[in-house]
Amino acid sequence: MMICNNPSDRPPALAIYNYPIFWNSLEILSFFQDVSDRVEKDQLDSPALIALETCGKRVIENDWVSYIDVEVASDLRKYRSYSGDSMRDLLRALRNKKHHYRELSPKAQESLGEIPGQFTEYWLSRFPYLLCHVWCAMYTFRNESNLKRYYHSQYTFLCGCEEQQETIRITRMKNVLSTSTKRINPSTNPTRYRGQRKKQERKKQEESTICLKSLAN
Repeated sequence: MMICNNPSDRPPALAIYNYPIFWNSLEILSFFQDVSDRVEKDQLDSPALIALETCGKRVIENDWVSYIDVEVASDLRKYRSYSGDSMRDLLRALRNKKHHYRELSPKAQESLGEIPGQFTEYWLSRFPYLLCHVWCAMYTFRNESNLKRYYHSQYTFLCGCEEQQETIRITRMKNVLSTSTKRINPSTNPTRYRGQRKKQERKKQEESTICLKSLAN
């Protein structure tokens, strides 16, 4: 979009300035909280929740709980149950850990890091598609009062699963490669497990950057 021959087809500078790839940690964290609040009480057939869960599997894969540290996962289970295949529950977990940060165990706080910077990075490093996916999923609802500050009011980006097919294709190809790699049991070999997970996180971060940039091009 930024390199369109016709200047009138290019997004205005303010729209690019407000684009999520340029947000700081506090803005990202606030966005996740607001979206979590937005869908918290929604029924399963609500348009917003359907939009959030659609294509969410590439964010959370089979179980998002398996991607967070044991200390954080254990703390989550103290107060309520979370579904590992639910985007709503992932955002709920992020929101609740932020709200109740001081009540977390010292080990959980150490894993999550300080708010907002390290805390936000913790979740994005494990779920690099999260910001891209949630921002696109909520695009239809961008004029709602609690969401409109995250979107430009006068410019419409191409957004949604249909416009990201190439990114999804790349993701599927890399998933085939990753599933061909022998999985390491974290309880028997924690050092190798952490090393394997860091490699997977770096790959997903590269893919998520492609995702956000492709929407702006």
